[in-house]
Amino acid sequence: MVRAVRALATTRVSVLRGTGVNLFDDPGDTGTVILVGVPISIVETSRASTQHVDDRQQTIQALTGRCNPNVDIRQGDRLLDRDGATYYQVLSSSVVSNPITGNDRRLLLQRVPTS
Repeated sequence: MVRAVRALATTRVSVLRGTGVNLFDDPGDTGTVILVGVPISIVETSRASTQHVDDRQQTIQALTGRCNPNVDIRQGDRLLDRDGATYYQVLSSSVVSNPITGNDRRLLLQRVPTS
């Protein structure tokens, strides 16, 4: 059964997967494209927090993605936004079961800096 994403898709991404070694035998990402044009909702939230040690205020940002539960996105995959400049690392991927209706796949993401 194929169904649409319940969350409103904000962008489309390509899913990259795979690792290998470079000339110096260092592990690295190969960037093999697994899926292209996957509709996904990416929402950035932030909240203020204070550490009890020194009462220093800090802002914690979190990126959450939601997509169709049938899409094969796994922990460790990288997502390339359609703008071609923004990469996200998938920290976790889960689908909460619901006996009445299907839920979206929930992704905890981290923006990867590009150099």
